[in-house]
Amino acid sequence: MKRIGNFLVLYATFVLWAPLAAENFRQIQKFSANGVNAAILLYQNSDNTIIEFRAINHDAITYGVKVSVDLENMRADTSLPFIGTLAGNSRTETTLFRIIRIDPTKAYYYRNLNWHLQAGIPIANPTAPVIHDGVYECPWGKGKSFTVANGYNGYGAHVGIWAYATDFSMPVGTPIHAARAGTVSAVQQSFSKGGNDPSLGDKANYIYILHKDGSTARYLHIQKNGARVRVGQQVRVGDVIALSGNVGWSTGPHLHFDVVVPDVKEGMRTIPIEFIQGNKRVTPTKGLRLSR
Repeated sequence: MKRIGNFLVLYATFVLWAPLAAENFRQIQKFSANGVNAAILLYQNSDNTIIEFRAINHDAITYGVKVSVDLENMRADTSLPFIGTLAGNSRTETTLFRIIRIDPTKAYYYRNLNWHLQAGIPIANPTAPVIHDGVYECPWGKGKSFTVANGYNGYGAHVGIWAYATDFSMPVGTPIHAARAGTVSAVQQSFSKGGNDPSLGDKANYIYILHKDGSTARYLHIQKNGARVRVGQQVRVGDVIALSGNVGWSTGPHLHFDVVVPDVKEGMRTIPIEFIQGNKRVTPTKGLRLSR
């Protein structure tokens, strides 16, 4: 198991040479991810001809899931790698796909199983790229104004695939409003510590909102227990979704806002966006004061 950016990746290699599952299935293997209450489970049928890949997600967060496996003398009942979604708070297992033995007279195996979960962001599908079509309201209440403390290609984490991000200086406890309509796809609000410490980089509380075009807005550094929405909830522009904070790797109280799209190579990447200012659309630059 290792973490790559916002990916949790589990690597496993195994070889099956014995007879393989007619429809009486029994569990033969389970793979869990550290820090995530989700798992991949493998079931085998009674006549050893089918392996069924299932998953379960007890976390409240919805995960994108990607599973790949190498096959010999076996075939999958769907295209591989498998790409799908695991809804949060699952009480039952979800069947992802099956692999089936081809020639019973020859050796067969499945090995090099790789899977990863991606919180709140769809897994990239090269056949269905995101065509971003959004413009954004400022993520706070009407009549309020805040200053851009760190803009595109700025300091800290605002580089590379994360370059198109904006930090707005604001007092702890400021109500955060949805900048665009969508569906809440992830909520993290359990962390409490904040400071200028890179080790806190993955300890920021957040709200993710998935838009209809497949892009996702991320609102980071919210207060502990500061969420005002739940996973699966539909939100409109201007709805209160959280209270701002100073949790995670942070040099001071602020809201980190960015919009990401799935990326085949990196998992996700930020994209440049514009905010509405009266009848204009403006790019957030350091020192600029934006109003709603």
